[in-house]
Amino acid sequence: MAILAMEQYGRALASFNSALSLADSADAIHRDRMENRVPVWMPAPMVLTATEIAQSWNVTSDSLAAWLAGKIGADRLLLVKHAKLPPGCARLEDLIAAGIVDDEFARFLRLSALPACILGPSDHNAAVAAIRVGTSVGIPVQ
Repeated sequence: MAILAMEQYGRALASFNSALSLADSADAIHRDRMENRVPVWMPAPMVLTATEIAQSWNVTSDSLAAWLAGKIGADRLLLVKHAKLPPGCARLEDLIAAGIVDDEFARFLRLSALPACILGPSDHNAAVAAIRVGTSVGIPVQ
């Protein structure tokens, strides 16, 4: 149900701007990026067939983001959260204990082997600027 809700929300987002494109595979994501379009991931086709992802409420969009980032060969992962974040480096164990990320996030982040940063509500404007120029932003996750 959560995966289908993610897809419904993605469809709603994509309806607001023609630069947003629905993408249900790694190939579709790459194609959209090559065409200077912004892929909006439709997770069901990939997630529901991935045996390494538990079909459980214990796997949230954070874990799915780490998993997808590894699948598409991303060079980093930015998690934008609506939670007050600790200053400095964020330890995975602390983020899990505080309920900021789910229990499976650590496993998927390690599998993706990507550097990750987490951003809070006060970081949104800085994130937009950093993404545009390709610089780092947020608190490194360790």
